[in-house]
Amino acid sequence: MATARRIVFRADASSSIGFGHVARIAALIEEAVTTGDEPIAMFGGDVPAVASWARDRKLTCAAKPWTADLVMRAAEELRARAVVIDGRGLAAELAPRLAARKIKTVVVDDHGGLSLAVDAVVNHNVHAPTLAHSYPEARCRLLGRKYLLLRRDIRRFTRGACRPRRSCSSPGPARLSRERRRDGEPQGLRARSFRARPGR
Repeated sequence: MATARRIVFRADASSSIGFGHVARIAALIEEAVTTGDEPIAMFGGDVPAVASWARDRKLTCAAKPWTADLVMRAAEELRARAVVIDGRGLAAELAPRLAARKIKTVVVDDHGGLSLAVDAVVNHNVHAPTLAHSYPEARCRLLGRKYLLLRRDIRRFTRGACRPRRSCSSPGPARLSRERRRDGEPQGLRARSFRARPGR
């Protein structure tokens, strides 16, 4: 029987930066479990808050003030196949060191302009394909809405589940919805989650 590959997931959360980074990582962790890998979540920031958030979602994580040194030591001791990072500052600290150790690195990004040498970069925003040139050192670029990172408890909602209620007196949301359909923006909450298995 094949041994499950260990994948380290690193992100921070707090009231100031929000919980979007760990939420996206949680979507990837769900996919890693599905594919038989062993996810190891290392969450920092507001440790009590992020630990409570993970516990509410039945997500196992090690919540503590993770430094770059601690992450590197853990990745090596665990013989991690890859490290997935959500957070530009964290990526800047970790990616060069991971590359030096030949540990595969995946970065989840929003903004573009990331010149780090990484195995893969994921940007699930609608404008992401226009930013491909701004990831010059990434070996693989996974860009656009087909890589939308949503947890299963969100993906379970059917298409159109977030429409405004009929009792709403303002026509604004309905009009905006029609405009979005005309512009081709994806409707509903469908997702094809990126599977964190670089270099297969």
